[in-house]
Amino acid sequence: MARALIRWCCACLVLLGLGGCTPEPSGTRLQVKAIGVLDRFAPFEPVVGSAEIALFAARNEYEGFQFVITAGGRGAAKVQSACFPVTQCGGR
Repeated sequence: MARALIRWCCACLVLLGLGGCTPEPSGTRLQVKAIGVLDRFAPFEPVVGSAEIALFAARNEYEGFQFVITAGGRGAAKVQSACFPVTQCGGR
């Protein structure tokens, strides 16, 4: 009797666990985050970053950053990026 109860409980746990699994959506959605130049990230962990960046540097100085693009388990093909010209605070 006890073995039957244990098997039944295990079967219920497996079914509950499988019920929480959902297939990945068919349309892959890209997620783009900006992180600092010294920040590190792992491939299967959520990236903590910002959708925008603001750079502050004096003349003849440089400031680095990196973009992390995630596309789910299936990945993405033919990803393109574009960059607008860097402007001063006044917009020039």
